[in-house]
Amino acid sequence: MQDIIRLYSVPNCENCKKVKSYLDDRNIKYVEYNLRKNREARKYYQSLNIETAPVIVGMNNGEEWIITGYDKEAMELLIGDKYDKVKKRR
Repeated sequence: MQDIIRLYSVPNCENCKKVKSYLDDRNIKYVEYNLRKNREARKYYQSLNIETAPVIVGMNNGEEWIITGYDKEAMELLIGDKYDKVKKRR
């Protein structure tokens, strides 16, 4: 069973809006963190050394998986049966 997906986003970000729409349209539960308002979320985001938004983080069997930007194929893998094929964070 998958844990709740975390979405790290910023206001007025078109790709962030697309990801939220994608998740909402499929009734996928997620928690959104506004990187401009949430200091702890921003610290975590910065620790990833990623310079784009959105960032989608999921957990499966205790392993963390990350998708950056609006990557529909990767999102299908993240939330679908092929979850284990999403690139594992190193």
